Amino acid sequence: FFYSPGSPVPHSCLSQKCLFPNSTEFFVFCFPLKTIHIPSKKLLYCYIDQQVTRVAWLNRSNILYAGNDKWSIDLRVQLLQYSPSEFSIMISHVDVYDEGLYTCSFQTQDKPHTSQVYLIVHVPARIVNISSAVTVNEGSNVNLLCLAVGKPEPTVIWRQLKDGFTSEGEYLEISEINREQAGEYECITANGVSTQDSKHVLITVNYPPIITDVKDSRPLIGKTALLRCEAMAVPAAEFQWFKDDNRLISGSDGLQIQNERTRSILLFTNVTTRHYGNYTCLASNSLGSYNVSLRLIKMGLVGPVRGGICQFSELLEISITSSPELVRIC
Repeated sequence: FFYSPGSPVPHSCLSQKCLFPNSTEFFVFCFPLKTIHIPSKKLLYCYIDQQVTRVAWLNRSNILYAGNDKWSIDLRVQLLQYSPSEFSIMISHVDVYDEGLYTCSFQTQDKPHTSQVYLIVHVPARIVNISSAVTVNEGSNVNLLCLAVGKPEPTVIWRQLKDGFTSEGEYLEISEINREQAGEYECITANGVSTQDSKHVLITVNYPPIITDVKDSRPLIGKTALLRCEAMAVPAAEFQWFKDDNRLISGSDGLQIQNERTRSILLFTNVTTRHYGNYTCLASNSLGSYNVSLRLIKMGLVGPVRGGICQFSELLEISITSSPELVRIC
C-alpha cells in the first residue's frame, strides 16, 4: 500500500492488476477515502518526504513495526524498507483475519502524522460440505445440503443436469420423488471473487418393474424363433420365463434364455410342435414384480382344402404347380 506523505486523511489503494492486467507484480497506488480488495500477498508502502524522528506501522491498535524493531510475532509480517524516505512492510498469505485498518504513524519536527488504509479481504466461494449420493424408493422425500463459504457471502444454486431445473439456496427439498427426477444434481456456488465452485450429487430412485415392450412370434416348424420381453426397473429387473406354470431353464429342450439389463429373449433354435403355445415373462426386483403373456403361434401346414373351414386366424392363398387345387396356409 502507498500512503500519502504527511496526510492525516485515510488512504486506500487500487491494485496494479486493475490498471495493468498483464503484470505479474503486485503494487498498490493510493487514493484518499477508498477501500481495496486484495490477493494473497500485499506490500504496505509509506513514503515520507520530510525528516522523521519516529515511525511505526500499526494494525488497529497493535504495533507491527516501530522503526527497525519488529513488535508483531506474526512471521508473515516482514519489513521491506526502512530509510529516511520510505518505511514499508509486507504481509504474506493474507487471510480474512488480516482485514482491518492499517496506520503508518510518523513524527516530523515534533509534529505527529498518520496515513491510513482499510484492508478488505475477499475470499473465493468454495463448497465445504455437500450431501452424499442418495438412494431412495419412489415416493420418498429427499433433502440435499450444499454448504458454501466465502466473502462476500456466496450464492448457492442447485441444478438438475438432466432437465436444467434449478433451485436457489443451500437446501434442496424434493417431495414424493419420482423416477423422472432421478439423476445427477449439481451444486454451484459463486461470489464474484474467482471462478465458481461446483460439486455433484447422484440421486437414485428405486421403483418396481414395468414391462414396456413384448414381441410374439409366428415361426414355421424347424425354423428359429424368439420371444422378447423388455422391462424398466431400479434396481434392474431379474427375468424368468414360464410355460404352463413351469419355469424354463436355458439350454434345455432347444431353448436359450438371453438376459440383458433391460430385456430378456427366449430363443428357439429349432421350433417343434411342442414349443407352440402361451409363455409368461416375469420381471421382478426387491420392490415388486410384473408379468405378461406372450405367444409362439403355430402357422399350420400346407395341404389341399377338401371341405371344412380353416380354423386359424391368418389365411394365405397360394398355387401349387403340380396340382390345380387351391390350398391355404393357416
